[in-house]
Amino acid sequence: MQAMHDPDCAKQEFDRILDVADPGLTPKLTFDPQEDFTKVYQDISGRPRVAILREQGVAQPLRNGLPPSTRPALPRSTSI
Repeated sequence: MQAMHDPDCAKQEFDRILDVADPGLTPKLTFDPQEDFTKVYQDISGRPRVAILREQGVAQPLRNGLPPSTRPALPRSTSI
């Protein structure tokens, strides 16, 4: 598709992909990924305090603001 619109640019990109000497995007980490990062938090307080927030969906305020007789039906999930 790109070769149809800009063949010169497409050729340059394909040539760069085939270049084995080009490392591409290479991350430079500033930390050791093998290190246990949770140890710092365990040393401070034993267990980190965490709040788990759950989105109720976009229709939740609408359902809560309407009288029960006019609220839309909730979707039912089925499990197999």
